[in-house]
Amino acid sequence: MIIPTRNLLHETAPKTYLMNTEVAGTTIFRVRNTNGFGSAWAIQIGEAGEEQTEVLVLSGNPGAGTLGTSTGASRFEHPADTP
Repeated sequence: MIIPTRNLLHETAPKTYLMNTEVAGTTIFRVRNTNGFGSAWAIQIGEAGEEQTEVLVLSGNPGAGTLGTSTGASRFEHPADTP
């Protein structure tokens, strides 16, 4: 028997928005608010289910005005105000 379920983590997780357009290949993301984020957290850039949404892992604690550095580079460009 298959029991369907929905992953609602994206609805309750801390959320912020990019301050600037970030190019593909970047590892530092400038965001509006770093409250609630920590080192070694997986972060989602984009809305769940969108074609160029990606998940990266933070390599350090968030700094002022940035989300910190990710362990890998982004594969896609992300415009300003992307969640």
